[in-house]
Amino acid sequence: MLAGLMGIMPGIVLYIVHSKWQPAVPSFYLFTLAAFWGAISTTCTNALNATGHIKVTLRLMVFWTVITWILTPILVVWMGFIGVGVTSAIISFTSILTVIEIKKIIPVRILPSIGMQVASSVFMGGTIYILTTRFVHSAAGVFSMVGLGFLIYLVSILFLDGKRVVREVSSIVRRHE
Repeated sequence: MLAGLMGIMPGIVLYIVHSKWQPAVPSFYLFTLAAFWGAISTTCTNALNATGHIKVTLRLMVFWTVITWILTPILVVWMGFIGVGVTSAIISFTSILTVIEIKKIIPVRILPSIGMQVASSVFMGGTIYILTTRFVHSAAGVFSMVGLGFLIYLVSILFLDGKRVVREVSSIVRRHE
């Protein structure tokens, strides 16, 4: 969804909200990148808490708070309002620390768990961005890109590992019968 939003953002600004929002687009992209890393970090942080490693989580939270309070004013003075987004993006990359910490406790494999979805998302977002910037000229066109983005994601994920997708969906359906 994040990649899709990034892909249709030019169309949203031009045809749905207003072009005066154009200066906010780079910040949107930075915060979207941070949200991606936040999803991984939150999952790992919750796993740390669930396994009784509250002190590790506390140290990470203090680190993120301190670095936020240091970087934000510096980057805002240097770069203007986009400095907040840059700070958020920089700090989001430190989420790798949660992955490192959880791997010390639980033998998880993050990349195999998200690789197919990330690859499909990047493909879909890039395709939608190209199509939106070249061929969309109305709000209806932007909304049609949402549907097309869904189809592109679905087809690409089935292409990459359709058997796994069918197996996982089937297991969910069986649990709810």
